[in-house]
Amino acid sequence: TVQIVKANDEQVTEKIADVYLIAGQSNASGTSLIANGVGPCYAQQENNSYADSSIRYENVLYNHLVHPTTKGVGYEISNFVPVTQGLGGSQSRSHIGPELGMAKYLDPIYAEKENTDAIIIKVAAGGTSLINHYDNVNINIEEMEENDFAGASYGTWYPESLWNVLNEDGSKVDLMNTQFYRHPTGHLYRELISFIKTNYELLQAKGYTKINFKALCWMQGESDVGNLRDYPKVLKAFTSDVRNYV
Repeated sequence: TVQIVKANDEQVTEKIADVYLIAGQSNASGTSLIANGVGPCYAQQENNSYADSSIRYENVLYNHLVHPTTKGVGYEISNFVPVTQGLGGSQSRSHIGPELGMAKYLDPIYAEKENTDAIIIKVAAGGTSLINHYDNVNINIEEMEENDFAGASYGTWYPESLWNVLNEDGSKVDLMNTQFYRHPTGHLYRELISFIKTNYELLQAKGYTKINFKALCWMQGESDVGNLRDYPKVLKAFTSDVRNYV
């Protein structure tokens, strides 16, 4: 264990968190059925449907918010738990997400690190877009659902530095303002930033003296197929904007 010696000779143990972020749509949230897989990560109970609780990685802690909606509903674990099979995007414990494979890899590495823990934090929602954005401040979610269910229900990942939502007088709207938090443009981006902040404070409350953000794992699906021209620019802005908070 690393000891930090203060000027008054009081010894304080350093406790380090290495944080790995996951964001994206269905592949990130975890929609793979346990029954569809093979190998030890997917080992299943006899009923072929639900998680095997013995597949557990004690050295990798995990917290997630999946399918957060523009109306304020989502599936949140709300505290750190060891990564266990079945913590995918469903409360039925019949699905897995990328955190399981990541934990399998990271677990033996962090077992050797006495004062450092691996932490995985995830925000994800299926069918969502990084590219889409809506520049009118007055959005009717119910009407929007008829044409863009994912955008209406979950919002988009459109990054902060590209926001250009305008009031009727042409002035720019601050979407970080609580009043506009549920606007679909960049709603999932805001959920990610908010969840990072919440978990940062939670880690501090648990006694971590140093918090390192090691990686952002982005898993996009099919919603932005056909947007090859804009995608690299928006993804670069997204990763840069997230870095401003970590």
